[in-house]
Parts: sequence; structure tokens; C-alpha cells
Amino acid sequence: MHQFVHLNGYSLHLAATRKKEARTLGDVMGEMLRQPGYCSHLEIPRKPVHVYGHYPEQILPWVEAQHAKQTISGRHLRKDSWVALVGVSSWPVPAEKVRASMEETERFKAWQQRDVAWVRKTFQGAQILSVVLHTDERYLHHHWVVVAPSLATTMDLHPGHRAKRLSKAAGRDTTTANRDYCSAMQAFQDSYHDEVAGPCGLIRISAAPRRRVSTAAHRAAVAAGDWIPGVGPVCAHIVNKPE
Repeated sequence: MHQFVHLNGYSLHLAATRKKEARTLGDVMGEMLRQPGYCSHLEIPRKPVHVYGHYPEQILPWVEAQHAKQTISGRHLRKDSWVALVGVSSWPVPAEKVRASMEETERFKAWQQRDVAWVRKTFQGAQILSVVLHTDERYLHHHWVVVAPSLATTMDLHPGHRAKRLSKAAGRDTTTANRDYCSAMQAFQDSYHDEVAGPCGLIRISAAPRRRVSTAAHRAAVAAGDWIPGVGPVCAHIVNKPE
């Protein structure tokens, strides 16, 4: 079994040039909260379990209010600028196994504690931090939302984008800056393995690498039940199935 942790940034509005499959923070929060119209991949959505921090229902209204009043050099923030980071971290044991075994339940709880502690440590400078647990999919997983004190600095909470900005500010070319981005994201994954996944008995990388798919193909796979959000494809030739 291997670790899975993913992070992305979202805006309140999409740029005109964005692909139609792209999502806003509102879309992501709708799925996170299991609101009607946002969970087509689930037959019976269940309300998420609040695990840590702010209640997720409070986040979108707060971000919208801050976006309307915060400025940079006297100018309002762009409508399509990032305003929050949303992450997913998963426990790769089928939920029914976790529920059926006291031993598996204890392992899951140990992972939960380490996972939340790592999120808190990694984003300790955040204004808002919220962690919820989803129990209505094949694998139990955390969704977490991170909001910076100043929305304009959201990208600096993302380790890859922060590294790329600092690289360019130091005068490095685009190729080098992109390499610095990749190195920072590898360090992000390494940190998760050192503090969470490794102590919980998970390996760093799957023995069966995943193939790359387009966003459209990913959404189609989710709708068909062939892709578990927060975990990945369930096909044996794409990724190892948990034992």
C-alpha cells in the first residue's frame, strides 16, 4: 500500500481561457460538503465528519467577503486568482475492512492523528484550516482547506509555486524555476512520508505507476465508478489494489 496526498489551488471564478472541466472553489466545496448537484459519482452521499479546525460551511462565505474587500496596491484582487488551497489525503484500506476490524480501525485512527498533525504543521501560517473526513466512498479520506491571511499570498502557501516564485525572483530561467517547483513538490511528498505514511506502514510510491489521463477522462471515470476521488483509478493495470 502506498501513500496518497494531493494539493491544488482554486479561485472563485474561472478565467475565460480555462478548460471547461476546471472547477472553482465553490464547486470543490460543494463536493466536499456533499451538496446536491456536486456528487454525481456517489449513489448515497453522506455528510462529511468534521475533524479539525473551522467548519467547512463557513469557509466559502468568508473567502467571498475577503475577496470583495482585500486589495493589492489599491486594486481589487483578480476574479480568477487563487483564494484557497484544497488537499486530499487517503487511507488505502477499503472502508469496510476498517469498520470490520478493530486492528484496522486502530491503524486508521493512528493515520488520522498523524495526517491532521502534518497538515497543521505544514500550513501553520494559514488564517483558516479545516479538515473533514469522507466516509461514503470505497476509501476513507480527509479533505482539507487552507486559506492564507491575505488571499493574494495564497500561492505562497503552495510549496511548488512558492519555490518557483523564489527561483524566478533570484534571476533563474524558466527551466530552472520549473525544476525547483518539482523539487519542492517532491520534498512535500517526502515530508508526508517521513511524518505520516512511513510510520503508518505505507510506501512512498506505488509499485505500479499510474498512467496520466486528461481531466475529461478523469471525470468520466469518476462518474462510471472506475476512479475513486482522492485515491485514483481502481483498475489493476493502472495501480495496485490494496491487499
